[in-house]
Amino acid sequence: MLAQQRDLFTHDVGGTTLTAVTAGPEQPTDRPLIIALYGGTYTARYGDVAGSRHGSFLDVATTIGHRVVAFDRPGYGGSTPLDPAANTFERHAELLSAAITAVTADAGSREVFLVGHSIGGMIALLIAASRPDFPLIGVSTTGLRAVIPSGGAAEALGSLPPDVRVPVHCALAELGALWAGNPENVGAFAAMFTSAPFVSVTRGTGHSHALHLRQLAFAAECAAWARNGVESVR
Repeated sequence: MLAQQRDLFTHDVGGTTLTAVTAGPEQPTDRPLIIALYGGTYTARYGDVAGSRHGSFLDVATTIGHRVVAFDRPGYGGSTPLDPAANTFERHAELLSAAITAVTADAGSREVFLVGHSIGGMIALLIAASRPDFPLIGVSTTGLRAVIPSGGAAEALGSLPPDVRVPVHCALAELGALWAGNPENVGAFAAMFTSAPFVSVTRGTGHSHALHLRQLAFAAECAAWARNGVESVR
């Protein structure tokens, strides 16, 4: 049975309102809390679009016991727009990190896993690199090529990757218009995350049920690493 119940809530961060869609068990479980951040033109409802007969990302994640909180970034959904000068990836990361910290405490969660798409993926990595005040165990990004210019991943990500100290998963299109996901580039991308315990890159995958399962499998790997100190369960 697919999860259907969706709850809406708002959170205030220093006068900025952030809205979110939530689903899943109300009480803490042994599954990590999943925080979802999406890209340009997308609201939190992007995570509730069915990618297969099995349903949306929220359907698949909540069916196996995860609680999911999908945020509207500033300027989307019911979240407060920012002034142009303040509408930066870094400011989005600061506001969302504060909101995630509060949500994690309210939910009583001991593990948090970030899922980000496109711009949301870049912001998820910024949050991960900032040593957030919540128990982050890993991050999965998809469509990150949409924010990587032709100059390459190193130019776009700058000095951020070495500051990410949790496991990283990234899904890259194999033939992207802005950055090709060929083996050489994939290897170079993974090698930038020198402080991550392990990095996994999925090539040639879109938003599908298979990718949802890969992201959730990676969340399980991260939970095993966080709890037992193992490098991978694969």
